[in-house]
Order: sequence, then C-alpha cells, then structure tokens
Amino acid sequence: MKDDDSGGDQPAPGRAPWARACVALVVAPVSSMLVQKGLRVAASASHDGNASFGRCAYLLLPDLLFGAGAAAVSWVALSAWRARRSRVVALITLQCAWACVLFAGTASHRYFLTTHTPLDYPMFWLGVVELRERARVVSSEIPVASWLVHLAALLCIALLPWWPLRRRPGSRAAPSPSRLARPAAHVGWVAMGVAGVAASALLPPPAGVGHDFMRPAVVQLFATVPREDPVSAALLSEARAAARGARSLTASTDSPPSRPNVLFILLESTGASATTPYAPSLTTTPALARWAEHGTLVETAYAVVPHTSKALVAILCGFPPRVGVRIAEALPHGLPGRCLPDLLRERGYATAFMQSAVGSFEQRGSLVAALGYDRFEHSETLPTAGFERTNYFAYEDDILRAPARAFLEAQRDSGQPFVLTLLTGATHHDYREVQRYGTETHDPDDATRNRWLNAVRRQDHLMGGVLSDLVELGLLEDTVVVIVGDHGEAFGEHGLRTHDEVPYDEVLHVPLLLLDGRAPGRARGPVTQLDLVPTVLDRLGLEPIGGRYDGRAIGSVVDAERRIYAACYHELRCAVEIEGHRKRIHRYGTLPDQVFDLAADPSEHRDLVATGDPTVLAEASEASARSTRWVRLTTLMSQATEGIRRAIDAARVSALPADAHVVTGRFGDTIRVLGSRYPSAPTHRDGFVEFTVYYEVLRAPPSAIRLIQTGRGRGPAPIRFTHTPVNGLYPAALWRPGEIIADTFRLRVPRRHPDDFMDVGVAFHTADGSTRLPLTEGEGREPDELFVGRVPIGP
Repeated sequence: MKDDDSGGDQPAPGRAPWARACVALVVAPVSSMLVQKGLRVAASASHDGNASFGRCAYLLLPDLLFGAGAAAVSWVALSAWRARRSRVVALITLQCAWACVLFAGTASHRYFLTTHTPLDYPMFWLGVVELRERARVVSSEIPVASWLVHLAALLCIALLPWWPLRRRPGSRAAPSPSRLARPAAHVGWVAMGVAGVAASALLPPPAGVGHDFMRPAVVQLFATVPREDPVSAALLSEARAAARGARSLTASTDSPPSRPNVLFILLESTGASATTPYAPSLTTTPALARWAEHGTLVETAYAVVPHTSKALVAILCGFPPRVGVRIAEALPHGLPGRCLPDLLRERGYATAFMQSAVGSFEQRGSLVAALGYDRFEHSETLPTAGFERTNYFAYEDDILRAPARAFLEAQRDSGQPFVLTLLTGATHHDYREVQRYGTETHDPDDATRNRWLNAVRRQDHLMGGVLSDLVELGLLEDTVVVIVGDHGEAFGEHGLRTHDEVPYDEVLHVPLLLLDGRAPGRARGPVTQLDLVPTVLDRLGLEPIGGRYDGRAIGSVVDAERRIYAACYHELRCAVEIEGHRKRIHRYGTLPDQVFDLAADPSEHRDLVATGDPTVLAEASEASARSTRWVRLTTLMSQATEGIRRAIDAARVSALPADAHVVTGRFGDTIRVLGSRYPSAPTHRDGFVEFTVYYEVLRAPPSAIRLIQTGRGRGPAPIRFTHTPVNGLYPAALWRPGEIIADTFRLRVPRRHPDDFMDVGVAFHTADGSTRLPLTEGEGREPDELFVGRVPIGP
C-alpha cells in the first residue's frame, strides 16, 4: 500500500497519519491561545463587572476563528504534497510558524497581566531588540510555572506531530514525484482558513472593549506595525517653528537672580495620590508634608509622557519628548533643542546626575550626557554594600545620600554654582520589600500596592535627608529646589496597571513642590512638567536667547483655563487634553474616547461621552483633533521620523578615515575590523573616553549576537561594557553584508582605575556566551577578544 494521496474521492492510504500530525501540531498553540484569552477576559470582566456568558464567549470568538483558520491552512500545507519529503519540509516550516504564534501569544498574555493593556508591535519589537535590558523585567513578571507551561507547549509542537508519522514495520514511503496533489480539492480549505483569520481581525468588539483587546495576540501585533504617516507641508512647517527652548541664556533685567544653585529631586513612579500633602489620610511622606509648609505646593501638576526617560526630557529641557517607545532623545543630536543643564553648564555651572538604578537601562548614560550633565552616578558606580535591591534594576534610594552630600560640600567649598539631579528608583515596579525603615500597612486590601506605598515612604526618607543636608551645609538659601514625580502608578483603578499606557490621574497627576525662597502657599494649576524649566530660569534671573518655551513660570496665580497636553508612552495609544477641570482622552480607535469633569468626578469614573450628549460628543471630537495634532507636532519636532534613519546612515561609511588607527582583525568570515579612533590626550579617572571602531560586515551575523567592549589594565579583572551599536539603534545582529559601520561609544574610566592606560577590546557573542564569533586574525588579549587600542589615563 502506498503512502500517498493518489486520486479519487476517498482518502488515500497513508493520509490519516498526516491528519493526526496536523491535529497534534495545532492543539497546543490553539489551546494556549484560548486559555490565555479566557484568563484575560476573566481579568477584564472582574474589573468591569460584566461577566455575562454571551459577552465572554464573543470575546473568545476571534481567537477560535484564528485558530481554526490557521489550522485549515496548515492542513492544506501538509496534505497538498504527494511526496513524504515535501510534507516533512512543510511540517517543519509549520512547526516554526506555530512556535512563533505561541511565543507572541505568551508574550502578549504576560504583558497584559502586568499592565492590563494589550501588547503592540513597537513594544514587542523593542523587547526583541533590547532583549538583555528587558530580560530583567520579564524575569520579574513570569513565574516558574508559566515558564514550564510554555516549555511544555513548545515540546508539544516540536514532538507530538511526529508520533503519528513514525515508521511501522513493513511500511515504506511512496516513490511518487513531489508535485501538488489535487489542488482544486484544497481551494475550499484555503478559503475557509483565510476567511477565519480575516474574521478574527475584523469582528467588531462589544461596547467598552477595544479592538486591541478583541483581536488575537498575533493579529494585534501585525495590526500595530507602524505605517508611513504622510505629513503636510503646513504641519511640517509648524513643527519646525515650534518652541524648543533656548539656544543660550542671558541675565534678565526684570527679575534679578535670587538663588544661584538648582537641585532637582525626581520621584520615580510617585503619583500625587500616594503622598501625604495630596492624600492627608496617608502617612507615606511626612518629610514632603513638612517641607510643603515652607514652599509652593502645586495642587494639579501633570506628567507629559508617563515614562521616566521621557519625563526627564520634559522636566529638564522644557520641550515635549517624542511620543514612542524608542528613546530617540539619547541619540547624538536626538534632542530638538538644548536642555537646562547644558545651558547652565555653559554659564559655569557644575552638573551632576545621580540615580539608584543601573546606568545602562534605556541608554540612560547617553541621555544624561545629551541633557548636559558632566557627571553620571548610578548603582553600578556607587557603593551598594549594605543596601538591598528594591526591584529588578535599582537599589535602595539611600545609596544616593552620601555621594549627593559629598557633591554639595565640594561645590560649597569651591563656590561654583551647580545643577544636581537625584532620581530615585526604589518605587519602580516590582516593589520589593526591604529591611530598612520597616514595613507599614498603608493599603490592607492590596499587598502589591502596599509594598509600593512603603517604597514611597522610604523614598521620603532620602528626600528629607538630602534637604536636611542642604540646611546643614548652609546651601538651602542659595538653592532652587524642585521636587516632582516623573509619573504615578496604577493598580487597577481603571483596569490598568503600571504607568506607560495609563491616561488617568493616578498616573498623570504628580506631586510638585518648589522651595525657592518665596512665600509659602499653594498654586492651583493646572501645571505641566514643561513649566519647570521656565520656572527655574525665572528664579535664577535668566531668560532665553534665540528660542522660546511653551511652558510658563509657576507663580501663585496660574491660568486655570489653559490647555495642556499629555500622551501615552506607546505610539497611537492615547492623547490627553486638560483644560481647567475638563479632561478629554483620545484612544485612537482602540477604545471609545472619554471626557471627565475633574471637579465633580476627581476619580474619573463617570465618562460624559457615555451619556451620548451631542454637546459632549462634539467636545470630545474637537479635543481629539487638537491632542492628536499636538502628538504629531511633537513627533515631527523631535525629528524622530528621519532622525533614526539619519543616525544609522551617518554610521555607514565608505572607507576607514585617514586619521584612524589601522587595526588588523577578523572574526571568522563574518566581521573584519578595519581600525579605530580615540583621543591621544589622557582621559582623567571618573571621566569618559569617546572611542570609534570601524567594522566591515562580510556576511550576516548570527541573530542573537551582541557587541561587547572590554577595558583592561594590568590586573586580571576587566571592565565589560555591553553595547548596542549606533546608540542602541542598530544591533550587530541586524548588520548587512557589505556595510562598513563606524560605531562610536563612550567608556567610563573607573575612579579607582590603577593603571595609566586602558586597553580596549571588542568581542561578539550571545548574552549567555554560548555562541561566539571566533577571532581568526588580529591581536587578542583574551580568547575571541580583539585588541583595538590603548587609551592613556591621567589623574
């Protein structure tokens, strides 16, 4: 009997095993899709209070249609071939495809459980490109049981389909030629499969549910791939003329300077509702409450984009950051204007930025340098002995107290004015408990939120200690102090968690206190983070030259009817307009737009759009047009549409420059190193050396390969820097054959570096070191590490 699909209406002998193989192939991923969607539906229903059987079944329907449609196409792909070898190739291809479906579905599911928002393509791709950085987040959120379930599903995809195909005694493969069998018989299956997949993307969601939640996870990723957005000449012209801050500063004749120094204390993931001055029933921030009696407390201050790297731009630059998951502001010339530290440095200020988190996350070092800071301290450079980790990337905020005091003392003794910025980190997700200061009960009903509120309380100890140091050192009277949250944190108040995609006040409303020597009091607002640079310049007696700010200096009287804007961190997820007590949220079609009256409904639970009032509907429509226009102008102003492409193009060169040092090096048949360029003058300890290496790509690098830089002295312990080329935009795994890449990076020389030189080397390997590109030519200091230059080190 032949194992093929020879003609006739009856199934040919040998066809049944392939049918069983197809079922075995799809059962695990489709089951996983349905179970995960069911859990998401249950989580959503528990918050919305709408758990009717019909509604829940309808929400599962798109995933069922996608699974059935994809299974039908899979069956055609297997059964349409006569020869066993062709079917085996088709089966292996389908296994890879279904494994990708499983991976995307699981990633989307875990992301939803953490944030209660569906995963989109930009965030998914960012996680893939920056896998090592995001691994900390992923590992903190996925329990061991979930890893085991996912592994079991992968094993089912990999192994189960082959069980029905195992050879039995006396069976033999058909010698038929490899050509399509009965193509007409499969047209119906293909049509049904395509129809099922298409229907899964097009089914309208029920009221109150967004298309992004309704669609299957894989379809959602494809549906959110960024598309070209045509820009009108008028909009582009307006963006080019938009306010982007000063080119330089000059002394103001109207307001003489009162205080020369500036201290920013930026409160990570701290919303106004988590602090005592804004929520008197809480005892989380007694120090902030005490100091509020001596300064200006702004009652309604708002974040611009609720993500730390973006908030740094808004707070410290005075112009809005680019809306989107890429930190384009960390690129060379990625900022559309100059930031406050850079402007003040030009006037002789010492500038320093200190944070309790790691320095590598989201190219923070590059961003801090772009903002204008000469000194950057973080948990990898600060002493951490005796301090606990508070989350997956930060230590206790108290690690900042001693170095901040040392900096303040040095500036007091030198008489040099300063800009010091302290960024806390202990309040960031995943809110681990630590021993210092104990644990109190602030929210008995939500253990996770209670851990966060305790982190806010511990953060308050640092803030109070730093202000006490200012008083003790005699610097408070000469310092403008700005204490502000970068954004808040959500714990299901509106069915959402964390902060990136939350347009409600638990995230956007941030604490803001000014200690500037003026009479204590309160400013009603609304105020935005974009007002802080104009405010500080006003207190310093400075005014901009060659530019302007959209923000306004904060005084005791604030225009209550002004319009301010905010947006979600992810592209095309939300845009917000606040005008007086009116708050309008646009959701780009993923959810219905909303309008809230914050005076009558401060908790934002009575959506006025839902009433159907034609006046409110018109109000929402007009506000949506304004807020989305603001987002587009912000994106165009930041040069993000072309900036990334220009940065990568600028890194592609035609040949090694004449002034570069020639280096002979080769990593197998994949990458050749042509040369390097670095300064000949000694670099001082605790400083940065800029180093450029020129790589010629001979063939496409392996998919998970990473570029590693190493700094070595005479001692055995090297300093390793994992680096994503072209400022994080062009990973080595994406390099193309024929290119010559000029990759520039900055190496920090440790403060206690023992030698008068640092040997710089480069290597290529995966994050776990399991795969390496072999060094086949050139001088190596260690196996598979190429020596590219010796940097002189000064005192």
